[in-house]
Amino acid sequence: MLRSLVPIVSVVDVLATAAFYERMGFVKKNHLEHEGQVTWAFLQHGEVSLMLGLGHDHDETGADIPLDHSHGHREVILYFYTSQLEQVRETWLAAGVECSAIEVQPYEMREFSVVDPDGYLVLVGQSTTG
Repeated sequence: MLRSLVPIVSVVDVLATAAFYERMGFVKKNHLEHEGQVTWAFLQHGEVSLMLGLGHDHDETGADIPLDHSHGHREVILYFYTSQLEQVRETWLAAGVECSAIEVQPYEMREFSVVDPDGYLVLVGQSTTG
């Protein structure tokens, strides 16, 4: 039986993105290097886990080229649930993380958002029904 799911998101710079998530309270538990470059990291925040992998793309010849996330990245949206929405937002703001205002959504959630260095949308939500 399945017991958990941990997304692996492709990033341009594993260390820089890990540092961003560390400002949000994540702890880097492990990482891998290849030829002196960090290519993967495992992060945790309580029971929430996230993996970062060095991404690459291919040119018309099939050769590897670095990812370009300069125009955003929406294939994956990271959604974190919390029971302390205001506290999480205030903690992240104090750590220098740019957060949107909290908004009430029509699907019985209150949320705020963050965009990480690779353009991934990070949503944090709390139920309005308890």
